[in-house]
Amino acid sequence: MSDYYESPVMTRRWCPLCEPEVDPFTELVEEIRCDEHYPGREGALDNVVDQTSNLLSHEGGKDNAQWCAFLHRDAR
Repeated sequence: MSDYYESPVMTRRWCPLCEPEVDPFTELVEEIRCDEHYPGREGALDNVVDQTSNLLSHEGGKDNAQWCAFLHRDAR
């Protein structure tokens, strides 16, 4: 037999936009937003950022090559 016992859930699900009167300091609630109030996954700047240049990769161009030479230089 296993010594593992699943503990019961002591909190209740809570969407703060559906139930704004709930005080999470006085009740045991777990913030799980409903489908209507779930935050979007698309950011406002997703279409603005150029995804072809990554300054942290080795493919970032001439400026990145200078940083790579500096950071990966041999300790002499």
